[in-house]
Amino acid sequence: MFGSIRSKLVLFICLMVCLPIGTFTGFLLELKRSNISEIRGTSKTVMTTTIREEWEKKSQAIASLFAYKLIQPVNDLNIAEMFVFTERIMKDNDAKYVYVLDKKRTALVAPLGSKLIGTVLTDELTRRAVGAEGMITQRQAGMIDVAAPIMLGPKYLGTVRIGFSSEEVEDAIVAAGETISNAVTKVSLEYMRNILFLLPIILIPSLVVGILFSNRLAWRVKGIVVGTKRIAAGDIAYRIKIKSSDEIGMLTDSFNKMTEDLQKTTVSKDYLDNIIKNMVDTLVVVNPDTTIKTVNQATLNLLGYEEDELIGQPIEMIIEEEEIVSFKGTWITDLMKKGSITSVERAYITKDGRKIPVLFSASVIQNVDGEIQGYVCVALDITEQKRTEELKKKSERLERFHKLVTGREMEMVRLKEEVNTLLEKLGMSKKYKAPDKIGKVGTEK
Repeated sequence: MFGSIRSKLVLFICLMVCLPIGTFTGFLLELKRSNISEIRGTSKTVMTTTIREEWEKKSQAIASLFAYKLIQPVNDLNIAEMFVFTERIMKDNDAKYVYVLDKKRTALVAPLGSKLIGTVLTDELTRRAVGAEGMITQRQAGMIDVAAPIMLGPKYLGTVRIGFSSEEVEDAIVAAGETISNAVTKVSLEYMRNILFLLPIILIPSLVVGILFSNRLAWRVKGIVVGTKRIAAGDIAYRIKIKSSDEIGMLTDSFNKMTEDLQKTTVSKDYLDNIIKNMVDTLVVVNPDTTIKTVNQATLNLLGYEEDELIGQPIEMIIEEEEIVSFKGTWITDLMKKGSITSVERAYITKDGRKIPVLFSASVIQNVDGEIQGYVCVALDITEQKRTEELKKKSERLERFHKLVTGREMEMVRLKEEVNTLLEKLGMSKKYKAPDKIGKVGTEK
């Protein structure tokens, strides 16, 4: 699906456009969501605190006003008037209970049905309120209890305790929280709609520009691919016609310069193949694993093989068996160390098993990184040379033998002459005749 460079470029550009925008959009949405959650929490906290504080202040104000109105009835111990004020407070302000205590914490007025009238209250809030100059507030579950001192000037007369229900306040807090939440949600939805509206406006032009750019780049890259295929096919006169000042243009200029240099310096493959084909000496190219890769016609003629019979076969197939160990061991090791071997006598084996002496040379083929790519082996048939050398050796041996025989005959002639001379001195006749020529020695009978 994404085999061509054009499709890969389009995919890459889409990813490069969509990923940052998507990431940024997600970041904004997450930031907005976090901010909304924070706003909701903060608003609810602030609202709850504010409403409760206002409610507490209102409760304290009511308790303070009630304590002020109770100054005269408490001072006069007018229980009836205290009771009237208490009923009014509970009715008008939705108070749950009202206690009026004297300075000894004895309940003078209590809610209807309460058995605490005349009882001394010993709870902590009552003890703290005795003699206090200001109001004391205590929050309980669903309630707020306010204790306000009843003061006649500097004189402490008693305490009024009022319990207000917090249910109404909690309901107000819940209702206000829902209102704030709905407003924040509405703002959030509007924000998301704006983002979704802007995304196509940003993405579509970006993708169009990216596709146009990828098409233009792919067209230029395709021109370079066509050029490389033409050069690989042997058309080194081909030039890429792309004019640009960017990296593609630089690559095109370098490619054209390379092909121009190749055209000036490179020998054509046909020309090189013709040279190898017409070589008098045998040529064998061996792979790094010592299998035969290429042979020339001279090798085939000498050994009697067809080309497909040798390609891929081990080099041991055409080298004398006693030389195989040398080739795999010392010979190849020496070749790898030195890089080449020159004029070493070896023996090739023909298809019919005959041994042909050759003068063998080899060289290592390496790439630019120094890795061995194979070996080139060239050999010269020295059969006639060997035959000539053998005849020469036989001639030399015959000559040495002739010289040896001739020397012995000369020595015999000399000794016979000495015997004849000695016999003459003794007055005796000669025993040996003088030889006519070397090799024929006569004797007297």
